[in-house]
Amino acid sequence: MGLLASQPTLVADLRWLDQVDSTNALLVSDLSQQAAGAWSIRIATNQTAGRGRQGRSWESPIGSVPISVAVPLSHFESTPSWLSMLTAIALKNSLQKYVSEPIQIKWPNDCLFSSGKFAGILIERTTDHAVIGIGINFFAAPRIASATHLGVTDYLPALADFLLKLADLIELASGLTDEQVRDLVTAELSTIGQQVEVQLTSSEQLVGVATGITDQGALVIDTNLGLVEIVAGDVVHLRPANAS
Repeated sequence: MGLLASQPTLVADLRWLDQVDSTNALLVSDLSQQAAGAWSIRIATNQTAGRGRQGRSWESPIGSVPISVAVPLSHFESTPSWLSMLTAIALKNSLQKYVSEPIQIKWPNDCLFSSGKFAGILIERTTDHAVIGIGINFFAAPRIASATHLGVTDYLPALADFLLKLADLIELASGLTDEQVRDLVTAELSTIGQQVEVQLTSSEQLVGVATGITDQGALVIDTNLGLVEIVAGDVVHLRPANAS
């Protein structure tokens, strides 16, 4: 991709395949066989067995582009779990100029456009790398009610902008503490200040106001029972906390 000429690291080992089972699985395998390294990238036109958060599948019809990036952890001082939120921020800040409606980030890393989810993010770890898997619905989306796409058919410039922004943001965060990354992320999350409903992995539901996130990325909810930290769960934005 000549559009990445300003960042030669990103094109040193970039492979675009017609079809794969999973770009993440391919890149993890390549890393284990020393056939990939820092900032290796795998992209596919068609992905047949994509995976999402909490063991869910991630469909990738033509027009929904799966990408996996190997991020070296040797100089990443903050907790690697921040990488999913940083990826969401990179998506928002790089792709906003290609669409007319605002892009929002819902905790923990859901990228929303026109009330639907247009991207999925999955982080997997190897010994030395975090493999960031991203599925971006540029002009097609899976056939599920919560999914949408950006309506961007000429998507190569947008894809290049995202990869550049991702590398820049991770490089910035590499020298930050968890507290500093928390502040960076908090400023970008649309969930903060919202009245929310959280479906926990235990099937329990909580309702309250999202007041912030912890230094480890947990969502803090102010409920009738006091402050609760949510490590994992599905969040629904009900309304801004100050709405009548």
